[in-house]
Amino acid sequence: MSIVSVSIVSSEAGHCFATWDRLAVAIWRLGASRRSVGEMVAVVRSLMAKHQERVCFLGIVEPTSPPPDEGARAELARFSQEVVPGLAVAIIVGEGGGFRMSLVRAVGITLTTLLPYRVPFKFLSSVKDAIPLIVPHLSAEASGADDLELALAEIRSKL
Repeated sequence: MSIVSVSIVSSEAGHCFATWDRLAVAIWRLGASRRSVGEMVAVVRSLMAKHQERVCFLGIVEPTSPPPDEGARAELARFSQEVVPGLAVAIIVGEGGGFRMSLVRAVGITLTTLLPYRVPFKFLSSVKDAIPLIVPHLSAEASGADDLELALAEIRSKL
């Protein structure tokens, strides 16, 4: 059992931002705005400042979330350029099947192809696939994949 607790930083009807160990989690249920993406960036930066080791980011885009609006896309591009290169891993999960994942991946690739370097984003279709990529970057106190799954379930329960 993990001794690391979940910290819910912000929870609104459309999104939830949380941290657990060296992981920042953003869950998008409704559309993202410039303000909400800016808030997410602040959460990730704060977690980075707290740890000497590189931290991880997991963004979960639920099937009910539409593509980000123009302001949100601009903030996400800035996040991709300024923050993501300093992370151990950045994963975006597009839930809702193959077509949905293709849409999420297309938005992500559009945001990152204009950057002058390769952004280390991974685009996946399930949280289960993301877990093995995150676990190697967690502290010993986090206790591995089972506790990560429990932490993610707790975060989702707050949304």
